[in-house]
Amino acid sequence: MPKERNTAPPSTARNPSPTAPRLIVGVGASAGGLNAFSELLRGLPPDTGAAFIFVQHLSPTHKSIMADLLVKHTPMPVREASDGLQVKANHVYMIPPDSIMSLSRGRIRLAKPLISRYGRQLPIDEFLISLADDAAERSVGVILSGTGSDGTMGVKAITEAGGVVVVEDPGKADYPGMPKSAAATGMADFVLPIPELAKKLADFARQPHLIRRSQDQAMHGLDEQSLVQIIEALHLRTGYDFREYKKPTLSRRIQRRMGLRNISEPANYIDVIQTDDQESALLFKDMLIGVTSFFRDREAFAELRRKVLAPLVSNHAGKTPIRVWVAGCTTGEEAYSVAILLYEEFAQQKISFNAQIFATDIDEDAVVRARAGHYSANVANEIPENYLRAYFDEEDSGFTVKKILRESVIFAVQNLIGDPPFSKLDLICCRNVLIYLETSMQNKLLRLFHFALGQDGYLFLGSSESVTQHEQRFTPVSKPNRLFQRNALSTQNSQQLKEHPVYSIKSHQLNRDGPINPPNNTLFSAAETTRDTLLTHYAPPAVLVNSNYDILYFQGETNRYLNQPEGEPTNDLCAIAVSGLKTKIRAAVQKARKTGNDVVILAKQVKRTDGTTTSVNVSAHPVRKTNSSETLLLVSFSDCGIHESEPEQLIDDKESELSSQLEYELFATRQDLQSTIEQLETSNEELKASNEEIMSMNEELQSSNEELETSREELQSLNEELNTVNNQLEENVRELESVNNDLSNLLSSTDIATIFLDAHLRIRRFTPATHSIIRLIDSDIGRPLADLAMNFADKYLIEDAKSVLETLRPIENEVSDTKGQHYLRRITHYRTYSKSIEALVLT
Repeated sequence: MPKERNTAPPSTARNPSPTAPRLIVGVGASAGGLNAFSELLRGLPPDTGAAFIFVQHLSPTHKSIMADLLVKHTPMPVREASDGLQVKANHVYMIPPDSIMSLSRGRIRLAKPLISRYGRQLPIDEFLISLADDAAERSVGVILSGTGSDGTMGVKAITEAGGVVVVEDPGKADYPGMPKSAAATGMADFVLPIPELAKKLADFARQPHLIRRSQDQAMHGLDEQSLVQIIEALHLRTGYDFREYKKPTLSRRIQRRMGLRNISEPANYIDVIQTDDQESALLFKDMLIGVTSFFRDREAFAELRRKVLAPLVSNHAGKTPIRVWVAGCTTGEEAYSVAILLYEEFAQQKISFNAQIFATDIDEDAVVRARAGHYSANVANEIPENYLRAYFDEEDSGFTVKKILRESVIFAVQNLIGDPPFSKLDLICCRNVLIYLETSMQNKLLRLFHFALGQDGYLFLGSSESVTQHEQRFTPVSKPNRLFQRNALSTQNSQQLKEHPVYSIKSHQLNRDGPINPPNNTLFSAAETTRDTLLTHYAPPAVLVNSNYDILYFQGETNRYLNQPEGEPTNDLCAIAVSGLKTKIRAAVQKARKTGNDVVILAKQVKRTDGTTTSVNVSAHPVRKTNSSETLLLVSFSDCGIHESEPEQLIDDKESELSSQLEYELFATRQDLQSTIEQLETSNEELKASNEEIMSMNEELQSSNEELETSREELQSLNEELNTVNNQLEENVRELESVNNDLSNLLSSTDIATIFLDAHLRIRRFTPATHSIIRLIDSDIGRPLADLAMNFADKYLIEDAKSVLETLRPIENEVSDTKGQHYLRRITHYRTYSKSIEALVLT
């Protein structure tokens, strides 16, 4: 086990605390790490009560001397980490080469590095993720100089656990890649130059709640009055109410923000919330804990596809689209994961993709990032390789979701607690949201999900969430993976009914005025049955369209008036309307949009899809879309009477003349179109041949690009290791230069004639005092001693030198020079640092 090093003098060094550290600070760097580590240690006081664990990309084949180099910059003990080592306060630990380091129960664990399929070693991410799991809110992640994006996933884990994230200002870093990637997550509490960063860490470590914990005192949260006042102040500033969130979680988050602002009294923090927009926004962000990842709990997602998505796709084949709601989607990883599995399942069953995925979150910034669909390079380790190739485009800074996948997910800002839900859903994914809410709100949301799901719909929860109090509403599909299926409720006892949320049948909005006695389930079923019966028997067939005539929703038996033509499937109302309806639909829609009023137009001689001929009233009713300037139109159809063979005379002469003219123009247009199509087909054949050649070239270029990308990443990894080794060698050179200067000054200052000889009795070095006895100059270095002229008589000199080399025993002898002066001549062996004997010293 390596020994602890501490070069500070006793008067300045402090005894490290043997107790557990208040904070455990994981510091990550790669290229430029030595300078960054050194600057950080110089700025840290030795008595913070925190433990500092440094993780760097090191060469696996080169012995590291980082601990020896860093010890000069701090009075704290610095040591290279070893497996099983207990982490102590006011100590610094350095990762050894060729190791992946983690933390478990306050002890360091070492393992051989694992290399992903992309060749990336991620020791910083590995350690920070384990640090978040082990130390929770006592964890601190620090990202310093380096290339690439190692540490980005670890930053997210630290944030989710309630820890603190501090990042070096990319503009000040020697290599800004890692700091820039970590800062881009939006989860860094501070982005600062290293001197300010060190001061911020020291201030945070001295917070009263951390000191109490380190002294084994009871860790109490905020008092209830202060907590309520802060929640109310935040409500006033942001408009969001956190009263239904778990109080211990809120208390920890608030204390964390107080610590980062260096505020110890809740009353002072309330004043800050009430006056500082930025702090209220930061506290709001902290409360949300928006952390997720692709395919989180891989086995759960595999079970989701196997037991939920596969049956849904099979049952919905050729019918209405599958409707999915991802509640609390944060930055979109989970929503895109579900979308990928749906695309894969539709493809496997050879069915055209037909799904609507709604993803919502309360955090507007997170929703914006989710829509953009851009993620750091580290997600390559979360996503299966075949999905990564099919659904993502690799860019220099990471991966971007392909347009086809982005367009399949509709992202929106929504407050899950207060805003109305979606309805008639086939699947709701709400993972790791309920765990932050009080039990009463969990129950309300589970009842809300039951209401929003369609018959036999599914609910997908997080690994720590359950429906324990709602077994009558949900049946487990896979209890270990938290998959449940909706049950149809029977009549409940009155106590259960009082807990049921109240919704308006018309608007599906949650009644926010508080719980009242709602109708029982039998009345609910009766109301729904009545509504469905009325819609079936009395409501006309209708479609909801947008300004481009795209059909958004079908109601009733519209198939009598609409058919699907040959060719590519389309939702264009005018394209699929039967003969005689198209012009009337356009006229009604345009007039309704222009006037804003209901419009009814009669269409005569309409031949329906069942072969009968009738007159049809086409109605267009403008519908204002909620929270949008867009106006939709509800187009309905009602028969005015069926005619087996209406005489042509019933058609107005004017309308007949117009129809004939339009038919002639259509005939001429079709001829022109046919000619154009033939020319286009010829061009297409030529383009197809060219396209095949281009595709072949593209495949070759793609293969070459993949090889170059692999080589680039290997070179980048090697370059980081070489940078680290180079920094260490530069430090060694500086030390060697200093030692040489010391040695030269020592030899010059002594008045003792000294000659260093090698094993062949050749001169290696001599002191200036030697000139008075033996006339030596610099060019004599390397000459045998026996070849030199001496000013004293010593016939046994060479013989004694050989004897010392053989016996290793020093020999002394008294000699005299030509002037009659007497000297004591001593010959000793020259011992190296490795204990070998390679030379002699003659004095």
